[in-house]
Amino acid sequence: GPTAAAAMFDLGLPAIGRPSNTAGRDMIVEFAKRFLPRRNVIILRNADPEGSIAQFHTIAGAESLAKELTDQKACASVSIVYPPVKDVREWLQQGATAHDIESLTLNAMSV
Repeated sequence: GPTAAAAMFDLGLPAIGRPSNTAGRDMIVEFAKRFLPRRNVIILRNADPEGSIAQFHTIAGAESLAKELTDQKACASVSIVYPPVKDVREWLQQGATAHDIESLTLNAMSV
């Protein structure tokens, strides 16, 4: 969401924050079509507890956005990744750097 995007901005990385797992999908797709048609898009989702309802909704929201970006050919590729802790804010508080996040995304596989 917005605070995760703010954490990314603190690291000097571009980001779009969603207010919830499913909100803003159409707006993000339109933004990507207009400004990111040749870029690789990374969806950085939360690492919710295994088997939890939160994890179900987080994964469903990320996959739905990835599918729409792909179906609409809004960008060059889409990958979904998650941090080694609950979320990017917590990771930043634990000392994550832009390099850590870039390394995570470099190892991502496209959807």
